[in-house]
Amino acid sequence: MCALRAPQIEAASEDLQGKPEQIVEKIVAGRIEKAMKAKLLMPQPYIRDPNMTVDELVKSYVAKLGENIKVARFARFTVGGAAVAGEE
Repeated sequence: MCALRAPQIEAASEDLQGKPEQIVEKIVAGRIEKAMKAKLLMPQPYIRDPNMTVDELVKSYVAKLGENIKVARFARFTVGGAAVAGEE
């Protein structure tokens, strides 16, 4: 989904028809934010400790080791499906 077209596509969905424009904007913004959190690596919960995000984990290791850590790439796996690679 293209980041520029996502609000237009989401606003045209059937469940938002007939609602006030201000409400539609807030709903669309919330849906897009939720989708982006699911697709981006850093704001996702860390699999071994769901109370911590991947970003918090990386920052804790930076503080612990005193070295700058950068995630160069990652792979996304779908349970019960084929692997889909994504890069940051």
